[in-house]
Amino acid sequence: MPRKLGSTQEAMLRHLREHKYWHSGCGWYWDSYKGTEKIMQSLVRAGVARLDDVTIHGNKCYLPVKEAANA
Repeated sequence: MPRKLGSTQEAMLRHLREHKYWHSGCGWYWDSYKGTEKIMQSLVRAGVARLDDVTIHGNKCYLPVKEAANA
């Protein structure tokens, strides 16, 4: 059973899905770049985001995990 996300994690996940990806140089962040990185790491641990091997300007990207259709 997946872990329940906190309200900040849920909001960040909505933004991640809207923007399609996040990396430390992309221009948007939640409170600070370090704070955003910590929240992104927690989303990866929760299984709703992943850290991709693809880099943009030398920064690895966090991507939302695709949701199963009609899950």
